[in-house]
Amino acid sequence: MRRVNPEVTILNEASATGWGDARGASDARHSIVTVASSGVGAGETITYRMAVSNSETAPTFSSAASNTNRWSYTRFRDMATGTLYKGDGSGDSISTSNEVIRYAIEEDNYKWININVTVFTGTATISAYLSTANDTE
Repeated sequence: MRRVNPEVTILNEASATGWGDARGASDARHSIVTVASSGVGAGETITYRMAVSNSETAPTFSSAASNTNRWSYTRFRDMATGTLYKGDGSGDSISTSNEVIRYAIEEDNYKWININVTVFTGTATISAYLSTANDTE
């Protein structure tokens, strides 16, 4: 595989629910999102989901999906455990400090990607990074 772009930040040390920054991924066949936590204490949880869009311009992910704001949640797979998180599911959660998890986005042919932190309890932070690659050398 050949990396298409250097790793870019989607979400930088977020400490509340909400969306990251939409990032383009249209030139790549494969997308990997790395999620990293810091400071997650006992009983604290961070839950998140991945979303993609084929729109020519980035949709407003923080607004409802519609005919003029086209995006949807998508499947993603934990690359270490193989666990698949469905787009219409609740996503994945981190409940331990200093965790780094790599996910393969299980969808092709999309132009934009983002992450939505849906549950946030505690005083931790979460970051997310996108890297993309193609099959060609």
